[in-house]
Amino acid sequence: MQRRRHPCVSILDRKQENNVMPVSKPMLSLKLNTSIAQAPLKKNAEAELRHMNHAEVRAHTPTRFTLNHRAPTYEVAQRALGENHGGWTAVNQFKMTGTDMFIHMDRREPRSKGDFVGDKFHLSVAPRHVASAFDAIGKLLQADDSPVDKWKVTDMSCVHTYSPARHARVTQGAQFTLYAKPDRADNTYSPEYMGKMRGMISSIERELHAAGVQQSNNRPSSDVAPRHWAYASYRNEHRSERAGSSSQANELEKEPFFKLVSFPDVAASPVKSGASSRSLMPPPWTR
Repeated sequence: MQRRRHPCVSILDRKQENNVMPVSKPMLSLKLNTSIAQAPLKKNAEAELRHMNHAEVRAHTPTRFTLNHRAPTYEVAQRALGENHGGWTAVNQFKMTGTDMFIHMDRREPRSKGDFVGDKFHLSVAPRHVASAFDAIGKLLQADDSPVDKWKVTDMSCVHTYSPARHARVTQGAQFTLYAKPDRADNTYSPEYMGKMRGMISSIERELHAAGVQQSNNRPSSDVAPRHWAYASYRNEHRSERAGSSSQANELEKEPFFKLVSFPDVAASPVKSGASSRSLMPPPWTR
């Protein structure tokens, strides 16, 4: 039998329903920051350089750099264990690990924003002149306006520690390695950078000659060089082998990076009519 509710109870229930506070839902507002800078897309550095010409590079080629007088001497660098020398870290890897015969020089705050794409230079000098060569160009390479963020030199005191035959390549020549790196975040080289690198190599050639540094008779067969470079040579390590060959040299000479940094100043090095302005094939030091 169903029981009937008292009228007063029904009235009370309706009053309670009317007095119930409505539940308010929180207003969620999610704002997305669409102004965050996106990382630039990486471009092909080699392909982009093909659109650059000699005039653009020449217009940005400096004749002098602001020397870094806090750069270490070769003797000091041989003892280096990571000290700061004028904004550069010097590390003698052999002293640190015993597995590498190079002294590494790295800018503490690199200027280039791209990734290494294989472009580099070797400087080859007579073995007994490595120290004097270092002292002649160290302040230049570590200039505030230098395009180089990273370079290394052979520690000649390690020559007798390592197998002479195995390491003759970097003791009898190619004692210095300079690494080029795209200065733009999209992995391309600017005309300003290419001009600076061209000016740097020219300045190095002048300084070494002025210091009486003798050339090496063992420049690396893997590299190429124009006739007006006495010490420097070029190689892209991503598209070449250390062994070197005539065909490889031909390909390296076609590299847009090499062509843009190696062309001579006509006034300083006139090209005779009918004479080839390209490197000898194979390079003269491989004969």
